This record gives sequence, C-alpha cells and structure tokens, in this order.
Amino acid sequence: MGKGFLKFVIGVAAVGVAAKAGMTAVAKKKSELKEKNETSDVKEYFNVVGGEDIKVEGKVASDMKIRNYVGGVNIDLSKAIFEKDITIELQTAVGGVNLVVPENINVEVKYEAKMSGTNNLVKYHEGAKTIYLCGKVTAGGVNIQIADEETCGCSEDDIVEDAPYQEAKSSEESSDESQIRSEEMCCE
Repeated sequence: MGKGFLKFVIGVAAVGVAAKAGMTAVAKKKSELKEKNETSDVKEYFNVVGGEDIKVEGKVASDMKIRNYVGGVNIDLSKAIFEKDITIELQTAVGGVNLVVPENINVEVKYEAKMSGTNNLVKYHEGAKTIYLCGKVTAGGVNIQIADEETCGCSEDDIVEDAPYQEAKSSEESSDESQIRSEEMCCE
C-alpha cells in the first residue's frame, strides 16, 4: 500500500506540474498575440480553459482570428463602426462563442460545424456591411445577436429563417452547394 500511495502522489504532482506549464504557455501566447495585435492587419485571440472577453469599439479595419478550446469567448462589436466587410475566423472546440453586433450589419455563417449549434438572431439587411464567420466549430455553440441596451439581445420574434447562410453547413453534407460555399470561404 505504501508504494501505491507514493505512485499516486507522484502522479498528482506530475499532473500539477504539467498543468502549470500549460497555463504558463497559454499566458505567454496571449501576451505575444496582444503585442502582435498592435501592428497586425489581422487581430488574433487565444483562449484555453476559461473565458475571454473581446470588446471592439470605434472603426474596425481588420479581420479577426479566434482560437478557443474548452472555454467561452464573448466578442462585443456592439459599438464598432464597420467601413468594410470583415472576416472572423473561428477555431473552437468544446466551447462557446457569443457575438454581439450593432444594428444594420449582416452576419453570414460559413464555418464547418461538427456536433455544434448556431443561433443567429441577426436579420439580413440589403446593402449592409457583413461579418463573415468561417473556420471550424466542434462540440460547441455560437450565439449571434444584435446589441440592445434594454433587452441585451433579440427576442424570438427577431429570428430570421431564410436569410443567406443562416445555418452552418454540417461537415457530413456533401451537396455541390456545400462544396461551392466551402471554396468561397474567406479563411485560409
């Protein structure tokens, strides 16, 4: 029993050391990205095991890349001013993304979804600037809503069933239309 207990203690210690090393690497990656984002044309964000709040105000002149693993990311663009269409590339696994956008903006969902759900509450506006969501979401969910100071989002009456690209295409779908949309994706 003594050797078994000793192995258990050593195992727990090894897990603790590995977890600390992993979290140190995550903190370093976030710090590097923060520095890079000051001069980059594409803003990048990284989240592992936890939460990340991204708030963009003023003019939006660049695309975004979001990496989220086992956690949640809130992207608040409610006070952003869009001079052009932008692309947000999502790579998320076992996590959720909440995107809040201003009124009179379109959001087209073009990412690959596996065991995931999308709730796009944004109505389509002819001629409005567009946010293209592309990339890959696995075992997660994406909620897209319009900022509303009184209700913090949209009501069920605001859901649009027939707007372009409202639903993410399942990776199992093999229609020609899905292939064409996949080739049209803005992400690398």
